[in-house]
This record gives sequence, C-alpha cells and structure tokens, in this order.
Amino acid sequence: MNLIECFGSSFFTRAHKEALLFETQRFTFGQINEESDRIANALQARFAIQKGDRVSMYIENCPEMILFYLASLKLGAIVVPMNVLYRDRELSHLISDTEPRILLCDKERYEILKPLLASFGSIEKVITTFENENTISWSELQKSSNKTPINCSSVTGDDPALMIYTSGTTGTSKGALLTHNNLVSNIVSLVHCWQWTEADRFVLALP
Repeated sequence: MNLIECFGSSFFTRAHKEALLFETQRFTFGQINEESDRIANALQARFAIQKGDRVSMYIENCPEMILFYLASLKLGAIVVPMNVLYRDRELSHLISDTEPRILLCDKERYEILKPLLASFGSIEKVITTFENENTISWSELQKSSNKTPINCSSVTGDDPALMIYTSGTTGTSKGALLTHNNLVSNIVSLVHCWQWTEADRFVLALP
C-alpha cells in the first residue's frame, strides 16, 4: 500500500468533512484530494515529474506545502523537506546531495536561496508562493484546469517517499530514505497508540 491509498478512505468517504484549517482558509478532504490532483497534473505537464524524481520544499507550514507534498507522492516522486532554519552551508549540502528537479519555497526563504541557485544545475525551476518574474508562482500552477485523478497504482509500499536529513552531529547530515510502508506504519502506530478518532483535532505549531 502506498501512502495515497492509505489516505483514500478519508479522501472519498469523508470528502465533505473539514480536514484542514489554516488561518482563514478551510479545506475538506475532498478539496485537498482534488487540489493535489490539479498540482500533480501541472507538475507532470510542465516538468514531466515522474516516479523516482526528487523534489524539495523549503517553506513554513502552509496549505501549499501539504498540497505539493501529496501531489509529489501521487506522482511517485521523493520529497526532500529542508528545515526553514537552514542557511547557506546546510542548503548547499542538501541540494548538492539530493539534486532535486524542482523546489517550493515562500518569499522569506527565496531571498535566502536566491544567491545560491546559480550553483545548482539540477534545479530546473523554483516554485514560489508569491509572484516573481524569475520563478513559477503557485497561483500559476493552480490555473491548470486538469483535475484528472492521478493513477498512482505503480507506486508500491516499498518505493521511497521521503528523504529526511539527520542532524549531522558526527559530521555532515545524511539523508534517511523512508518508504511509503515506513510512513504508513508510522501513521497506523500513532493512531493506535494515541487512539485518534475522526472527532479529534490536531494542532501543529512547529515551524
């Protein structure tokens, strides 16, 4: 089972129930599924993102981060999140090590990243949550009218989904590659141990 299939029951059987509240924005499970399909189709059409490609996020918590993450997983891509506190040295190491094809960031992170971009040939385009002539804006991706459901049946539980970098206390950070099965197992364990139900609300306040 891949992670998207794990979310399937929520996407379809609870499609009209609220799934995400961020400041003044509200999303149902169905809207999250539909919008992530839209973004996935846009990423596929513009960049031919496919299974095994690496894509990165350098962004604070926001709906765009969740939609980008789900869209990437639907295409079978490996998501590489970068800590928002990272600066030149850490960013250079992660980008050189993973060679992501595209990268999502917000305005504050883009200003930090901009002087480094010329050094990385792997990054084909930066996607930003604001309008910028040198990037593709999130709103531009959202203009895609293609909301065709993505067929992710070729993505298996053993395929990589996420690469998290260690703290590097004994040297440079190392990429820990997690499969879809790893993440599904983590979700099942948390639901069981913390006894979550669909009536619960979870507050996420981390950066």
